[in-house]
Amino acid sequence: MKKVSRFFMLILFGAAAVLFAAAYKENKPYVKERKENLKLQDLVLEQKSTHGEPEEEKKIDFDILKRINPDICGWLYIPGTNINYPILIGKTDEEYLKRNFKGEYSSLGSVFTFSDMEKDFSDAHICIFAHNMKKPQMFGELKRYREMEFSKEHGQLYLYTPGKTEKYQLFSVFECEKGDEIFQHKMKQGSQEFYKLVKDIHEKNMLISRREGENIGIVEKLITLSTCSEFERTKNRWTVHFAKIEEN
Repeated sequence: MKKVSRFFMLILFGAAAVLFAAAYKENKPYVKERKENLKLQDLVLEQKSTHGEPEEEKKIDFDILKRINPDICGWLYIPGTNINYPILIGKTDEEYLKRNFKGEYSSLGSVFTFSDMEKDFSDAHICIFAHNMKKPQMFGELKRYREMEFSKEHGQLYLYTPGKTEKYQLFSVFECEKGDEIFQHKMKQGSQEFYKLVKDIHEKNMLISRREGENIGIVEKLITLSTCSEFERTKNRWTVHFAKIEEN
């Protein structure tokens, strides 16, 4: 009887070891990339928001970022979330799907935009992409904008570029297909096609009140954050849109 019990104990220990090893292997990329991104934040953020200064006064050392990778053209930050990353513009739209900010292979990829975007982010509509994660890394938290409370508490976004900071306010939230027309991006501020896009995005809004969007006033510039609506391959995209309200 004791031999049988030991046999089953060995099986249980063996199974536990296999499960632990599998979990460790699955989590290893998340842990590695989180450490790398935290290290990068410590390196380039000249002022920390934890000291209580206004978020728009945060400064980022783009000289360091350019030495790490010339494809880093901006920095994206949403207070109170894990979204605090460099934005990359590659030679193709897919270049940073499986590469980190250093250009090294990573299953988590990077935060990036279309390859034909203006590198100073002067386009009227900026589309920014990253993978949907089970953990809150990359754009794993975007799905939480389905929650009214979360969207109200995390409605501000900051876009940092060399020489200026732009502040944005949550404007619209909805799900759409990968090829939806809302991903149009080569347009000028004040153009008729841009205002048509703004109207379309505003009308598709499924969460925040339309009145909140209208209180922003005339929209001069939009940022769309987009990720897969599910963790596996899907044609649908979850999109969160922010309208520019200030520039410093």
